[in-house]
Amino acid sequence: MTGHASRASLIVTDDDERSCGGATPPVRSSPGRPVCAVSLALRHSLSPSATRADLFSDSLEATPKSVRLLPLRDEASAAAEEQSRRTFFWLVQLSCLIFTLTNVGLTEVMPVWLSTPRSRRAGAGGLGLGPSVIGNLQSITGVGNILLALFVTFRIIRSLGAARTFALALLLNAAAALGPPIVQLLPTSCPGEMETALMCISYSLVAASRNMMFATAVMLSKEAAAGAPGVAIGINQSACSLGAAIGPVLTGLGYTFSLSSLGSCAPFFLALGFLGALPGWLLLALQRSRP
Repeated sequence: MTGHASRASLIVTDDDERSCGGATPPVRSSPGRPVCAVSLALRHSLSPSATRADLFSDSLEATPKSVRLLPLRDEASAAAEEQSRRTFFWLVQLSCLIFTLTNVGLTEVMPVWLSTPRSRRAGAGGLGLGPSVIGNLQSITGVGNILLALFVTFRIIRSLGAARTFALALLLNAAAALGPPIVQLLPTSCPGEMETALMCISYSLVAASRNMMFATAVMLSKEAAAGAPGVAIGINQSACSLGAAIGPVLTGLGYTFSLSSLGSCAPFFLALGFLGALPGWLLLALQRSRP
């Protein structure tokens, strides 16, 4: 059968198109035997008298409605996109681990530093606050955290998106760790109310970052995971739980080492801030490079 002979004997019906459910329908020859459109093209290509122009014109005339040209996806770009998605997913989990480690560590170490008596040696002492003042600081930030969750967090996510809000939470948590070193840089003539206000801001950043991080971590994990959402959420919760478990231990050891070996707690808080900010910058950089 040549290309021109087959063109005259092909019949395409609307029933064939409906029976295929939108896929490439069979092309029926005159005896009623179904012939696939791909096999038709192969016959044309194998025929010595058929040219590319004949093949193209035959396909248009034989099946004008049935054959649909589907875009072919580049395998290289698909593999690159899959690799970028996996990298983004595991970076989110690593960020959650580091965040909970630093955030819970700050929550546990900050009251210790606030209650430490003042020292003449620069950076060695704290503010010498009493338990009631420290409790009031934590209560105020707790109420602010509730208000933030009810009225502000979802607006920030709607405006910035989940990924940028997640990165913002990491950076705010890192900024909270800079509170004690900034207070230590204040002159001795600075009133105590200003120092307490700065630490109230630092506590508020700790609570706000925790609020935004937990609200967006699950969203990003489900979005970047290829498997079932429950697996992604389970991995995310495991990373957060691990960070919360080892955070107080590691930060307590780091705080003690900074005081005993370096003679100041400022290096500890600066290192904690840098560690908390690093995944935030990496996440923003990866988000810009994602296809």
